[in-house]
Amino acid sequence: MAPVTVRDGRSREAPIACTLDGPDLGERTEQLRALLAKSERREAVDDGLRLSFAPDADLAGRRAALAAAEQGCCAYFDFPCI
Repeated sequence: MAPVTVRDGRSREAPIACTLDGPDLGERTEQLRALLAKSERREAVDDGLRLSFAPDADLAGRRAALAAAEQGCCAYFDFPCI
């Protein structure tokens, strides 16, 4: 495990690796691709990418669910705004 600092300055220990196996990784990749296709704008920012989405409750729920799932397998990711 390695220390990971998130945007609010907190530090936590997290493995710098994805813990999903082949089939789960493929499914998650497709879920993320489908979500990215719904973004209205992509902007490079320091240490990442900012995506903008239309205000839609269903889409917000999907974003939050995927962010939570990603935190479960890739704890080093930071999702400051869901």
